[in-house]
Amino acid sequence: MNTYNENLQANVVTSLLTLQLEIKASQAKRDAAMFSLYYAEGAQITAGENLDKANTNYTFQQAIKEQGVNNNNIAANLLSSATQQKAYTLQSVTNTAVSASNIQIASNAIVRLAGDIGSIFSILKAADFDTEIYTQGQEANELMSKTAYDAEKASQSAMESSTITAVISASTVADEAKATNTAVGNLLSIISADYDAIAANVTSDNTALATASSAEKKAEGALEFINAEYFAANYAYVLNNKELNLDLSVPVIKLTADSYTVTFSDYRSAFRLDETNVRVKANALHDLELPSYPVAKYYVMLVKNSRKTVFSNANAEALLLDAAQYVEVPALSLGNRKATEILISQLLDSDGEPMELGQDYVVFVLTEFMDDYKKAINDFDNYLSAPSAPFRLTNQLTAPNKETIIVNKETNILSFEIDVKSEDNKHIKDGEKEDDDIDGPGVEYRCMFLPDNSDLLKGLLSAGDLRTIEKEVEKLEQIANTFDPQILALDAKISTLNATLHGYNQHLAELKKTKPRDKAVEDDIQYTTKKIDDTIKLIKKDKAALKAIHAQMRIAMRSIDPVKETIPGFFFNLTIAEQVPAANYTVAIEQEKSKEQKNKKKQHFEARIQDSSTDNFGNALIVGKKYLPVVLAVSKAMEDDLGEYTNALSGHGEHFIYVAADQKL
Repeated sequence: MNTYNENLQANVVTSLLTLQLEIKASQAKRDAAMFSLYYAEGAQITAGENLDKANTNYTFQQAIKEQGVNNNNIAANLLSSATQQKAYTLQSVTNTAVSASNIQIASNAIVRLAGDIGSIFSILKAADFDTEIYTQGQEANELMSKTAYDAEKASQSAMESSTITAVISASTVADEAKATNTAVGNLLSIISADYDAIAANVTSDNTALATASSAEKKAEGALEFINAEYFAANYAYVLNNKELNLDLSVPVIKLTADSYTVTFSDYRSAFRLDETNVRVKANALHDLELPSYPVAKYYVMLVKNSRKTVFSNANAEALLLDAAQYVEVPALSLGNRKATEILISQLLDSDGEPMELGQDYVVFVLTEFMDDYKKAINDFDNYLSAPSAPFRLTNQLTAPNKETIIVNKETNILSFEIDVKSEDNKHIKDGEKEDDDIDGPGVEYRCMFLPDNSDLLKGLLSAGDLRTIEKEVEKLEQIANTFDPQILALDAKISTLNATLHGYNQHLAELKKTKPRDKAVEDDIQYTTKKIDDTIKLIKKDKAALKAIHAQMRIAMRSIDPVKETIPGFFFNLTIAEQVPAANYTVAIEQEKSKEQKNKKKQHFEARIQDSSTDNFGNALIVGKKYLPVVLAVSKAMEDDLGEYTNALSGHGEHFIYVAADQKL
C-alpha cells in the first residue's frame, strides 16, 4: 500500500476507534446516569407516596382529635355536673334527715297530745255524758285523732324521703365522672401526641419530597448532559464514518439470528480519471467516462472484534484465496449505496471459523481497483476500509403483546399470551408444553407493576422524553444546516451592499459640492444616483428574502413538538428492567391448556398478585392506587450463553387498581 493510503487508513482507523471508545465510555456513563435517575425518581415517587399516606393519616387523625376534644369537653362538663350534684345531694340528705327528725318530734308531741285529749274525753264521757262539754270534748278528740293520724303519715313520709334521699348515689356518679374525665383526658393526650407525630411526619415527608425532587432534577440534568455527550459522539462517528470510511455500517434494525446486512457507499478516488486518461468498462456494451470511480469489485470480510486492530491489507488480500471468507460485491454503477444481506452460514470470519451468536464482530470492505487505474497512479495495492462499528447476532426474545396483558380485578391474577411460533419459543411444538431440556433454554417472564402516580408526581424525565430530546436535537441541527448558510450568505451580501451604498452616498455628496458642474460631473451624478437606487432595490430584495427565510425557520422551529408526558411517567426501559431485583417482580407460570385452547398456537401464562407483592421500586402495593403491568422476557440460558439472547420488554397493559385479597371477601 502506498504512503498516501497507509497514512489515510491509519488516520481513519485511529479516528473511528477513538470515537468508538468515546461512545463506549459515554454509553457506560449514560447507563450509570440512567440508573441514578431511575433510583432518584424511585426515591421521589416513594416520598410522594409517603406524603400522600401521611396526608391521609393526618386528615383521619385530625378528625379523631376533633372528636377527642369534643369528648373531653363533655367529660369535663359531666364531672362538673356530677360534683355539683354530689354537693347538692349531700345537702339534701342532711336537710331531709333534719326535717324528718323535726317532723318525728312534732308527730310524737301531737300523738302525746292526742293521748291526753283521749284521756280527757274518757273522763268527760264518764262524768258529763251528753252534756255540752262532752260534745266539745268529743269533737276535740276526733279532730286530735285525725291530726295525730296525719302527723304519723307526715312522719312516715319524712322518714321515707330521708331514706330515699340517702340512697341517691351521687358520690359514685361523681367518682365515675372523675374517672371518666381522667380516662378521656389521657386518651386525648395520646390522640394529641399521635396527631403531633403525624403532623411532624407530614412536615418531614414534605421535606423528604423536596429533597428527593431536588436530587431527581440533578440526576435529570446529569443524564441529559451525558446523553448530549453520547449523542454528539455517535453523531461525530456517523459523520466521520460517512466521510472517511465509505459510510460502512451494519444496521442494527436489520440484524436477525440468521443474517445481517452490510451497507457502504462507493469509493471515490483522490485523482480524477480524466487526468489519468483511464477508460472504465462499465459493462459489456458501453464504455463510459466515470470520474473518480476506479473500482472493479468490493469484498466484504468478517473479523472478530477482538482482532480488528491487527487486521491489515495483507490479511485481507490473503482471504481472497478462500471464497468462503469473503462476499464479493460488484461495482456496477456510481452513486448507488451498496446493501448486501449476508447469511450467518454464508461467510466465515478471518480465522476461518463460522460466525457465532453472541460474539462481537466487525466487517471490513476491501476495494479492488481496476488495473488501468493502478497503472496510471503507479500503485498496485487495493484499499482496505477501517472496521465497521461492532455488532453481534442474537436470538431476539419476544415479550407478550401489551393488548394480551390483563389483570383480573376479582382474583388479582395477571395473565397474558405468547405466540408459540415466536423466535424465542420456536423449539416448542404445537400443543406441547415448554421443556427446558428439549431444544432450548426456555424463557422466564417477569411481571412487574409500575406505579401510575400521575396524580401525585408530574414532570419526571422518562425514556420517551429522552428520545424526544434526541429527535429535537436532530431537528434543530437539520434546521440549522438548512437555514444558517442561507442567512449567513444574505447577511454578508446585505452588509456588502450597505457598504457599497455608503460609498455611493459619500461619492454623490462630494459630487454635489463641485462648483461649477460640467457635463462629466452631471453624468457622474446621474450614474451614481442610479447606482444608489439599484443598490437600495437589491438591499430591499435581499432583506425581503432574509425575512422570508426567517419566517420559514420559525415555522420549522414550531414543528418541533415540546416534550409530552409519557406513561409510566418515570424513566423505565429494557436496560433498567433487566436489573430489577427478584424481590420486585413475579415470575409468570405457564398454564395447562383447556380443551378449547388445544388448537390455539398460544401459550397462556399467569402470575398471582399477592398481598406481599411490591412495585418495581420494592414498595408494597398500596390499596386503591393504580399500577401498570409490564412483562420482561428473559432467557433462562446458562450465564456463559446469555450473550446469545436479547431480552425483550413488553409495553404496559391497562392500569389496574390494587385491592387487597381480604377486601374482596
